[in-house]
Amino acid sequence: MSNHTFHENLSIDGLSLPVRTVHALNRAQITTLDQLQTLSIQELTQIRGIGKTGIQTLLALCEQYSIHLPLKPNPPFSQSSLLRFLSRKTIILFRKVNISTLEDIPMHSTEELVQWCDGNLFRASEIYKELELAGIPTHASKSPFIFEIRSLSPICISSLLWHGIDRIDQLMNMSEKELYEIRNLGKKRVEELLQFQKEHHDLLSVL
Repeated sequence: MSNHTFHENLSIDGLSLPVRTVHALNRAQITTLDQLQTLSIQELTQIRGIGKTGIQTLLALCEQYSIHLPLKPNPPFSQSSLLRFLSRKTIILFRKVNISTLEDIPMHSTEELVQWCDGNLFRASEIYKELELAGIPTHASKSPFIFEIRSLSPICISSLLWHGIDRIDQLMNMSEKELYEIRNLGKKRVEELLQFQKEHHDLLSVL
């Protein structure tokens, strides 16, 4: 999360948003961050002309300014405007495991998500990102997965997964030499991971 201080009168026009997104918000009479934070995620997705990219941009903006848009109880997938966040492949998977509404998802853990993907961590990571963009959380597993770490770059996460490093406790126990042996990381990414280990060394005591 950013340390930006929320300013209720901060204008949408001055936030470097896509022109299409600004126009859609203005038509909906949303002109400030204060007005934006009164919406639920469902209401945001129903604004005409905003588009998928615009919604994702606005959700990222909300995260930047520590604004939480609530997820209200919603209808089955077939009637939900939030469908635009989920790929057809993801919806088929959820139906296969008897999840029919978006509000069912937070009741399940990330561990279950990986199981639904038959252990395919890359696929689970993609779905996790879809849910994150829609503001739909899953319960974290006791030993969180690498892809649950927001502060790590996609390159770091991908490289670690390719080398069988899928849990945070595995990462925390790796030496600098072992990190440099991971292909495609490079010095900059290794330093990023070493910094993460330094800042979160206390995680080992609870994992």
